Amino acid sequence: MTINYTTLLGLAKPVTGTEANTWGDAVNDQITDLLDSAVAGAATISLTAGNVTLTSTNGAADQARMAILILTGTPGTTRNVVAPSKSKTYIVVNQSDSSAVVKGSATTGVTVRSGQAATCVWNGTDFEIVASGDVDGPASATNTAVPTFDGTTGKLIQNNSGVTIAANVVTATGFTGALNGTVGATTPATVVATQIDITAQGDLRLQDTTGGQYVALQAPSTLAANYTLTFPGDDGTAGQALITDGTGVLSFSSLTVGDVVGPASATDNAIARFDLATGKLIQNSLVTVADDGAITAPGVSSVIPFYYANQAAFPSASTYHGAVAHSHADGAMYFAHAGVWTRMLNDGGPLGTPSSGTVTNLTGTASINVNGTVGATTPSTGAFTNFTASGTASFTSTGAVVVSSGTTGQRPTPATAMFRFNTTTVKFEGYNGTVWGSIGGGATITNDTTTASNVFPAFLNATSGEATDLFTSNARLLYKPSTGELQSTALVASNGIVVNSATVAADYTISSGNNAMSAGPVTINSGIVVTVSSGSVWVVV
Repeated sequence: MTINYTTLLGLAKPVTGTEANTWGDAVNDQITDLLDSAVAGAATISLTAGNVTLTSTNGAADQARMAILILTGTPGTTRNVVAPSKSKTYIVVNQSDSSAVVKGSATTGVTVRSGQAATCVWNGTDFEIVASGDVDGPASATNTAVPTFDGTTGKLIQNNSGVTIAANVVTATGFTGALNGTVGATTPATVVATQIDITAQGDLRLQDTTGGQYVALQAPSTLAANYTLTFPGDDGTAGQALITDGTGVLSFSSLTVGDVVGPASATDNAIARFDLATGKLIQNSLVTVADDGAITAPGVSSVIPFYYANQAAFPSASTYHGAVAHSHADGAMYFAHAGVWTRMLNDGGPLGTPSSGTVTNLTGTASINVNGTVGATTPSTGAFTNFTASGTASFTSTGAVVVSSGTTGQRPTPATAMFRFNTTTVKFEGYNGTVWGSIGGGATITNDTTTASNVFPAFLNATSGEATDLFTSNARLLYKPSTGELQSTALVASNGIVVNSATVAADYTISSGNNAMSAGPVTINSGIVVTVSSGSVWVVV
């Protein structure tokens, strides 16, 4: 039995002179049945497991010969359906959850989307989709939506819910790009959009009725940050203007009489001033009025406080250093310096001839010619940092003169004849042009038991009252405080008696080169040692 097969569909072709009495079986099984499958047969193919290559067998039923391919399964990703690379037409119904690519073994193929039914034909080099009008649409779409091409073949369109046309209204969600021409053509129309971006500092132009003139709104060439202006909910009243609250929220507000416009920002508490001579513009200044009434002019570093009820109401002297203030309670002027308000002049009056003012604190270098008595008829207290009297200064009261005082470390730069009280030594002292020395009050007495060197005993020229002279001994009479030894070239007992203790109560050493003598008997206390150096003698008589 000899049978050949057709190239495209693999149908039987019995060879002449063969198949005697059996050719009918070949026609029925290998021609008629297979033609029936090729024209109207359907094969269901699952794509769940992976890509599928259609079975192809000459003279027997297979998948590649079927007219309809029904794709099923849940692959979750695009699958390939590989058919023989030869002339054939398939109706592909994709019922799976993913796209399928119908292709030859070495071709690109064509995509059939999930839910799509497409006619795929071999064009000589690959499969492609054909349909009525050569365009294939989606399985479902949004009502009134404007369709768009899917890919670049020009044969597939897809749904686009972002742009719809209802009656004469075009609705676009997130429209970007250029819109050339007039919206609404010759008849103005309504444009509904969530957002319109005008790029490159373009204008928003509002034309007049003729279309020849317009009002344009334009953004600055450079913005530091995005901001939004939110319009008020009504149209305001006559004479009102739009103002912002600083966050972009606009509202209508009435302008004050005089049509004055202020700056975009200002210094807190600053005094406003006119900008130019129009009387319509004001500008910021550096002169401020604080909440406590002090006026500050930083340009000249000065502060001019207002009138105050009393000194307790003054602002901080530390904050307003250099300021002057008037106290209504005592009628005096005060000056702020070093954190303190210092009273200047009584009643604010000048020093006259004579003056009744009280000088409570005069600082710095000044020359004041005072005629008459300071304090006038009523004596007053004067406090001066430096007081110089070129003539004789007289203090005639029964009181006392209080002189400058301070510690040793607080001594001023010395000048001859300076006089002060030293609070460290608790003595009056004066400067003689070379050193500071004590003045009066007696010398300091100290019970010295530690000095190991000889010192000179001192003597006075009087036995009572006040001594005018103080004398010291010389090397003929010396005293050593650490041992109590008194040395004399010749010790004379004018009444003829020299007395010594009968008890030695302290250790003593008779040094080399010296001898000692005691009137006895003499007792040496227990534990006491008397040392007689070599060559020395101690005689007890």
